[in-house]
Parts: sequence; C-alpha cells; structure tokens
Amino acid sequence: WKTDVGPYYAETAEGRSAPLRVVDLFDKRPAHLRAIRPVRATPTFVLVEEGREVGRITGYTDAKSFWIDFGKMLANPEN
Repeated sequence: WKTDVGPYYAETAEGRSAPLRVVDLFDKRPAHLRAIRPVRATPTFVLVEEGREVGRITGYTDAKSFWIDFGKMLANPEN
C-alpha cells in the first residue's frame, strides 16, 4: 500500500474525504480512538466518524482491490 497507493492517496477525492492517520499498533491508543475495535493485523484501514468506527479493511493485496473495497466502505459506512 505504501508504494502502490500511499504516494498519491491524499490527492484523491477519497483521500480528501477520509484523510489517513497512521497509528502505531504497539503505541497506546489515542483517547479519541479507544472506542474502536482493536487492530490485530497490518495494514488495517479503519474509517472513523465522530469517534465511531463505521468501516474497516483488514489487509492489502493490490491497489485495484483496495480502491474497490475502499469505495464500497465510503459509500456504505457500517455495512
């Protein structure tokens, strides 16, 4: 993900609507993220709205699959 999508993610419409924040799996979780389910694998992309988890993608296979899954998650949060 870091080489396939990461370099241009912030420049996309999706990246602007869901800015990426990297959180270290081993650090203490920030207070505003403590309500989300634990992350057990990397990469995991968690869509958070007003402190609530509304979507999640665990793992990465390729850019095409990521964008398909991410688009679905943005279109239908909590499904």
